[in-house]
Amino acid sequence: MPVRKRLLDFLAVVTPGLEEVAKEELTALGVEVSEEHRGGLGFRAEMLDAMRVNLHARCVGRLWLRMGRFRAGAVPELYNRTAKLPWARRLAPESVVVLRAHAQRSRLIHTGRIMDAVRDAINTLVPIKVVAEADAPPEAQRILIRLVDNQCEISLDTSGALLHRRGYRQQTGRAPLRETTAAALLRWAQWDGTTPLVDPMCGSGTFVLEGALMAAKKAPGAERRFAFEFWRKYDAYNWRRLGTEAKASEDFGAVPLLMGSDRNAEAIKAARGNATRAGLTQHINFQNVDVQSVRIPISPAGLLVCNPPYGTRIGSRESLDPVYRQLGARIKALTGWRAMVLSADSTLRKTLVSVVKRRPLKEVEFDHGGLKVTTTLF
Repeated sequence: MPVRKRLLDFLAVVTPGLEEVAKEELTALGVEVSEEHRGGLGFRAEMLDAMRVNLHARCVGRLWLRMGRFRAGAVPELYNRTAKLPWARRLAPESVVVLRAHAQRSRLIHTGRIMDAVRDAINTLVPIKVVAEADAPPEAQRILIRLVDNQCEISLDTSGALLHRRGYRQQTGRAPLRETTAAALLRWAQWDGTTPLVDPMCGSGTFVLEGALMAAKKAPGAERRFAFEFWRKYDAYNWRRLGTEAKASEDFGAVPLLMGSDRNAEAIKAARGNATRAGLTQHINFQNVDVQSVRIPISPAGLLVCNPPYGTRIGSRESLDPVYRQLGARIKALTGWRAMVLSADSTLRKTLVSVVKRRPLKEVEFDHGGLKVTTTLF
């Protein structure tokens, strides 16, 4: 008789605008997405699948386990329904917990009262200690309560620290791009890790570092811990097996030529430091030069990727116009290569396209730090 699978409800948080890329990755990891909305992908799977996603997903920012969904129009109803959820199966006694609540168009609108009711309900099943996010230790558990139109959804975090925190980047530039977003864009550009990757404005090195990890098939979560490891019970045997299999699949000998450059010496210093912590020093060539001085490798194919200043937090449209023209000239001169450029200013983007004199292959818009950023692939 076949073993009956225990399926659970999960929600993967992804970069808004890059849902399709993340969906493709989740499918490749063996889960079937059944729910899609901006910034989130829902699926039903076993806990083993969730562990695999946490370990291997490059494009997912956090993975929530949905503990329950129900109607809650008053505090007693919220308390009673929450107390019926299987908290004791997941949370260890005396777990440190961070509660977050959001409510809209609901009778229960005061988030403080909502969190108090959930805390009290969980405490009837297993004792917990609630703390503020700022005081949360690494092993803290996070619970999210969402009330919309009197419908409540309570979720338990499986990830812990956000998944873009791979463990290597301790130094950043002035406007860093999250690792999850960089990895998603490389996947969107269909870079397969076999051809050179060049970033002439690399900042702290996020694109080339993520490219190296992708090419080496190193699991992005291999050097960190996850919230589920501190649960009362989890499948430690299969978790160790996943880690062993991930380690065995690594192949740093397959990493192609990767180059990162920046005119800012401090940025290159930070990038080299990050590469050292990631164990990638010998796989990436960093140079302290400007865009015009970058030497593109001789190769029949490759990807040039660039995240230049947008003209909002760094620089102005007028001061950046020459930069975008110089970048456009470098892209125009490429033969057999593709180029991917990020921009949050439509005027600067039009300037770039006019200099390249090549019709973009495709574009995608995503959210980044409160901005709408468009990525253009030539």
